[in-house]
Amino acid sequence: MQALFSRSWRLWYRFLRTDMSATFRLAYPIAIGQVGIVLLGITDTIMVGQLGKVPLAAAGFANTIFFIPTVVGIGIMSVLSPLVATAKTSQNEIETQDLFKSALLIALFTGILITIALCIAGYYIDFFGQPAEVNREAEEYIYIIAISAIPMLFYVAMRSYFDGLSFIKAGLYATYVALLLNVLLNWLLIYGHWGFPAWGLFGAGIATLIARVAMVVVMFYFVSFAPKIKHWIGNFKRPYNRSLTFKLLRLGIPAGLQYLFEMGAFSMAALMMGWLGTNTSAAHQIAINLAATTYLIAASVSSAGGIRVGNALGENDYSKIFRAGTTAFLINILFMFFACLVFVFGRDFLINLYIQDPTVHAIAAELLIIAAFFQLSDGIQVVGLGLTRGLEDVNVPTLITLISYWVVGIPLAYVLGFYWQLSGWGIWLALLIALTISATMLTMRFYMKLNAIWRKAIENKVAEKPTVEMPEKTKNWTEEVITTPS
Repeated sequence: MQALFSRSWRLWYRFLRTDMSATFRLAYPIAIGQVGIVLLGITDTIMVGQLGKVPLAAAGFANTIFFIPTVVGIGIMSVLSPLVATAKTSQNEIETQDLFKSALLIALFTGILITIALCIAGYYIDFFGQPAEVNREAEEYIYIIAISAIPMLFYVAMRSYFDGLSFIKAGLYATYVALLLNVLLNWLLIYGHWGFPAWGLFGAGIATLIARVAMVVVMFYFVSFAPKIKHWIGNFKRPYNRSLTFKLLRLGIPAGLQYLFEMGAFSMAALMMGWLGTNTSAAHQIAINLAATTYLIAASVSSAGGIRVGNALGENDYSKIFRAGTTAFLINILFMFFACLVFVFGRDFLINLYIQDPTVHAIAAELLIIAAFFQLSDGIQVVGLGLTRGLEDVNVPTLITLISYWVVGIPLAYVLGFYWQLSGWGIWLALLIALTISATMLTMRFYMKLNAIWRKAIENKVAEKPTVEMPEKTKNWTEEVITTPS
């Protein structure tokens, strides 16, 4: 018994040491890059906020419109990392190179379509029912950031490709170069320092556009001069692979819809919170901002887990797929449990960082209790999405997100918040229930899909196994036994 316990402990220790460290090595640069992207938004908000509440409201409104279609393009590119990881592990250099060209082509056309859609939204901006002064500020700003959708998707495509090659630092460098450039350009173009024109919110839009172009320039620098990347990108002269492009779209469009369903549900919840009044809406913004911060860390673990699953799939190592997926789940459960404790016991301190209003503080404190509990569900469901993408399984997870958020979550939020008059507490309780359903179903889907792939591989091996001819000596022996009379 003691020997069995000792052996089990050694196996668990080896599992924790190898698989967890491998996931951490992939996840932490992605997490730092995600924090850099968040800081881009935070610096814009802080610097535009110095101009007054109308420019701040206009910037927030315009960025909300910007990210609704853009998130679909980001979702399409989210499947690229596992595909690249699988092709690289299989030593399929041609497919790896063709994936890069296909991703850039899709990024270009998707960015153009998003830019056109955003320009149309800017032209009909009065349709959204915002105050007239907010619309005036937001209209010219949204035209500028609409153009930035193209370089932004180029950056996302290249970062996803590099992540699949396990070359994480390129995206990290690009993000922080853009962050520093954005702060400097905001300071010059918003306020008019060093003889530059004081363009206000329009200047912030120009700064954002230039910063996003700079991110692409940095990424192309690595394409041109980093030997590890140049080897896998290869020659652009070969025609692009149409079938691979369609495969990327076939897997990517459902993934983009997953992003859209989730973001759309939370945007709808924010709209409902606004129906309940300014105080409730402000409290919601505080709670959702804190929850989004921890979500980004969890999403980094999800990306790392999806890459490791893609690598293991390329090796046909189903034990490694199981370990990579289970490790990602375990890391996020531990991290989100810690975040849950911080939200429960540190909620007063966290809320005071945002606002001192006692009414808003009381509402936000209630919401953070619920946010603390949905940390676990949120962390598990985002890992489930990442791991199923690693297995190239996107259609069923897309259906799961649709059911969880729009069949259950949003209708339940309306019933609890308004029909049962539980207000903001009821809306957030519905979000908790939707996230828990999504987490449960996606976890089951990953392990069921892995089991199905494993069984199919066994069946294929059995089917391909050649029939073993019986040796001649054995044949004669059996015939002799059968024919010899007793």
